[in-house]
Amino acid sequence: MIGERTINEIGEAVTSILLDHQPDLNRAYAAAEDALAITLGVKVRPVKEGNRCEVKLSFVTSQVKTSVVRIVNDQQMSIVFEKGAENLLSGNIPDKPIEIEVKT
Repeated sequence: MIGERTINEIGEAVTSILLDHQPDLNRAYAAAEDALAITLGVKVRPVKEGNRCEVKLSFVTSQVKTSVVRIVNDQQMSIVFEKGAENLLSGNIPDKPIEIEVKT
């Protein structure tokens, strides 16, 4: 059963975890370009002693901005590389120039 004592304990745990992380929250809040999303999760599970209450806190301290743009034309022919070009595709830079023949 989730009674008043359990609910009060969950409230105290939420307050405690927020206060414990207040400096981190303030840094994230100051750095946020938009609203700071703070996610709190509560799990309550019965155990022989009563209720086990777990409170989790989640927020982003830094924002990563990245994007990948690819243009794909399914009508375009594939490019076939001759031997030696696989070094270029794997990121290895050859010591001497490689001739690449495109077959159509």
